[in-house]
Amino acid sequence: MNLKIPSAEKASFSTTEEAIEICTGDLSFRYRLERSKGTTLIFTTIKNLSDETKKLGSFKIAELLEVEGPLYLNNWQSWLPYKRFESTPDLSGFARFTQSNEISLLTASPIPELLMRGIMPSDYFIAAEHFLIGALSSKVSHPYFLWDDKEKTVSAYVEFFGKPLVPGEELEIEPFAFFEGKYNENVETYALKVSEYNNVTFKTFEGIGWCSWYHYFTEIDFQELRKNISLLKERKEKEGIPYTLVQLDDGYQRDIGDWAETNEKFPSLKEIAEAIKGSGFDAGIWLAPFSASETSNLFQKHPDWFVKDPTGKPKIVYRNWNKNIYGLDLTHPEAVTFLKETFEKLRNAGFNYFKIDFLFAGLVPGIRHDMNATPVEAYCKGMESIRVAVGEESFILGCGAPLLPSTGYVDGMRIGTDTDPEWKGQLPDIGFPSAKYAIRNPLTRYFMNKSLWHNDPDTMILRHTAQLSNNEKELYAVVCGLLDNMLLQSDDMAQIDQAGVRLLKETALLSGGRPRVYQIDDENFVIAVKGGIHFNSIGVVNLGDSVSKMEIPEDALNWSGVKLEETNIEIQPHSVVLFKMPSSTVELKKTIRYKNDGRQVNYYEEN
Repeated sequence: MNLKIPSAEKASFSTTEEAIEICTGDLSFRYRLERSKGTTLIFTTIKNLSDETKKLGSFKIAELLEVEGPLYLNNWQSWLPYKRFESTPDLSGFARFTQSNEISLLTASPIPELLMRGIMPSDYFIAAEHFLIGALSSKVSHPYFLWDDKEKTVSAYVEFFGKPLVPGEELEIEPFAFFEGKYNENVETYALKVSEYNNVTFKTFEGIGWCSWYHYFTEIDFQELRKNISLLKERKEKEGIPYTLVQLDDGYQRDIGDWAETNEKFPSLKEIAEAIKGSGFDAGIWLAPFSASETSNLFQKHPDWFVKDPTGKPKIVYRNWNKNIYGLDLTHPEAVTFLKETFEKLRNAGFNYFKIDFLFAGLVPGIRHDMNATPVEAYCKGMESIRVAVGEESFILGCGAPLLPSTGYVDGMRIGTDTDPEWKGQLPDIGFPSAKYAIRNPLTRYFMNKSLWHNDPDTMILRHTAQLSNNEKELYAVVCGLLDNMLLQSDDMAQIDQAGVRLLKETALLSGGRPRVYQIDDENFVIAVKGGIHFNSIGVVNLGDSVSKMEIPEDALNWSGVKLEETNIEIQPHSVVLFKMPSSTVELKKTIRYKNDGRQVNYYEEN
């Protein structure tokens, strides 16, 4: 495989650090490559050589030749998948869903015209079994990759959305990194490089959180919230479950955009926060800060504060809540002031955990107050405003968020689609709520956890009334623990029986280690964990609908240190088989136990 610079005569540079300049009409591209063992960094600077201002669009930065599939493709925002493809993806199912509607496509890509042409980009990075190429940052441009499986090429691009470059001006493009090595090592190293480049820090998430959404949805009211606060406090005191957070989700606000005004079901924001904090929990609240509905006071009073379409009218970014939703122009000074004041009000009311959702609305292309700023720059300005307004002591959870531009601004990141009280494994894999796809993305994006932020796999649903089997509940919970993800739960606590309590406690005991995920195929995974607080573990996961038999990779055994007599594991559909041993044990004894469905599980304990 060769790394090639566009228009360069040679496919690769001959020294560890070498520069080359290529002129293409009115623009020059100056490339500098830095090589070290297994890694190549690509630095690029664009210069306007003409006497006129140029509007920058999409540019090819590098190309990989002789690429063999399968490849791993990443979507730009956190709801949508990062998954493996044997060949260039077929977008026919996606096209049927969107019906070539740009409004729908804006959820899936900031460059919807690519999807309209049937082309699926891989945003921010793309990987294969033995290489990865990705951008280290996205604070100005949008980096993406196009795979041509027939030509066996991968091309790296940046999109500037028409950013002006005046005569003689230079613009440094965010660097790309190319890694050669094993898949797991490449993705883990890439995440660390991104973290280092962006000086990422994040606040620690501890204990277990509770969220109102997946039982009550928008029907939550203050009476039910207080009931659950009381039950959570009781479980914490009597059962020893380390609940630390109560997060009120969608359903309290007057309208989408009017976040500081509660509806008739709730008292003031301050009273809500006091009810939560008074029982010893952190107070969390949900909002979609870059979105406003057509019926909101915000939009009705200030339509000029929103991103506009080519006709100058506010641009419909998506539809939800049976309404048109518009995106806040984060380059508009008054809109940014409103954003800061909203979060200051929430913070002053007593909230210190903020789940901020539908964040892609702040990055959609369109006409903004400051047309010198790209949509990515506008998004970063909005995220910076929120971070400053809530203070470093608060926890920010991103959701529906552009991934790479969010680095450094969020403490946690929802890493997949919404979960659901049902498995819903037959839905199209394009972001619909589904327990299957919600837990799949934390497996494929495992390497982002604790490097870029805390991965949020969405909530465990443990109530006996949920339409999830015991195996499905166990799978979801155990995977959350093994991956050392944020642990959150969303139930009416009156419907949690002792089976749910036991599973929650077992899940908490699995956390604290360093996981590595081995993808066997699209439905089957092996999680290897070393250095856990209590255990080193192997988890064998089957997301599929039929019985599977998996050979645990030798690398997974070596990584975890878990010793197994039998490494070819048969596993039921929608299930996990767990092997664990105390993390500090030298001499172990083996105990065989059987699940209700006949599965054998080996437990290793100190002799």
